[in-house]
Amino acid sequence: MKPCKKCGKTIDPKITKNDTCPECGKKYPYFLSFIEEGYVGVNDVVFGRVKIYTNLKPEDYAIDELRFVFAETDKNRKEFYEFREKWDFKDVTEKEFEAIKLELKKRFNEPLKN
Repeated sequence: MKPCKKCGKTIDPKITKNDTCPECGKKYPYFLSFIEEGYVGVNDVVFGRVKIYTNLKPEDYAIDELRFVFAETDKNRKEFYEFREKWDFKDVTEKEFEAIKLELKKRFNEPLKN
């Protein structure tokens, strides 16, 4: 037996691999993990992905991902770190997830110039 990481209710690990009980899994259906990437010779660009896991089924793999890319400036980097710190390794509701997708697209997905 282990506690649900959201409500503390005791859950049976034989029933779910997730750290949330079925009720909290429905309330917070997504878990997010930010991963930055880098390539040799590519400077002044921040890019990567947000892996999306589900709390509705005991999946061990991501069900989807969102991409981000933007030119690196001190301001952009600071804003991105704040955004990432707020949402990285978090369980989110459907409404929060939609807002995150929109903000990621608007703020951290800019076309790069060659």
